Amino acid sequence: ANAAALLGVTTAALAKALTQRTISAGPNETISTPLAPAERVATRDALCKALYSACFLSLVADVNAAIHTDAGHLSLGVLDIYGFEIFETNSFEQLCINYCNEKLQQLFIELTLRAEQDEYVSEGIEWTPVSFFNNQIVCELIESTRPAGLLAFLDEETAFPKGTDLTFFEKVKKQLSTHAHFSATGEKDLTGTTTFTVVHYAGPVAYSPSGMLEKNRDTLYRDLTDLVTSSSLPSVAALFKP
Repeated sequence: ANAAALLGVTTAALAKALTQRTISAGPNETISTPLAPAERVATRDALCKALYSACFLSLVADVNAAIHTDAGHLSLGVLDIYGFEIFETNSFEQLCINYCNEKLQQLFIELTLRAEQDEYVSEGIEWTPVSFFNNQIVCELIESTRPAGLLAFLDEETAFPKGTDLTFFEKVKKQLSTHAHFSATGEKDLTGTTTFTVVHYAGPVAYSPSGMLEKNRDTLYRDLTDLVTSSSLPSVAALFKP
């Protein structure tokens, strides 16, 4: 009831959107299909993530509009540091967060270490070179498309009708086995799931492939977008509108 009130919709409408999926069967015909318990959980999580993302983008747009001026240039910078995460069981969420950390580290390397030292060299300044690990190789392991990296293989298996967490694991184990920052030696987490390990700049993290395909799919059914746009609260109704 509280969630429905915050969204500006009825409790019945919210419950229906989270537990059923509406499929178009023709120009003027629809069929409602009940969702399995696991699908309902995934649907709820997808709605929460979509609302968070839409609210954040709306906030950024409002801030930009508020500080815009024709008289001069104003800017507001926000440095958002994700904490590097390593738990007893690590999944898709930790992979994404740690990937963001790798990208921030790469930005720090490029703008602070590499750029500054290159400037010293060009200006002939005497200094003691600072050695550092260039984590670009880890970024490429995760984000590369040619050759494919972890996220590319995950997207590929997610798109396959018969793709599973196991087929994703077997694929990355085979294709990335020679990478210096990847390993899949058969170690298991607390749930008994065989994991693969990425050696990040901050240290090795063992990831469980269990549930990764569904989390990557993160389907936001039309029932949910229709629910939000029907909100009695203008600020909420505007979140999912084009």
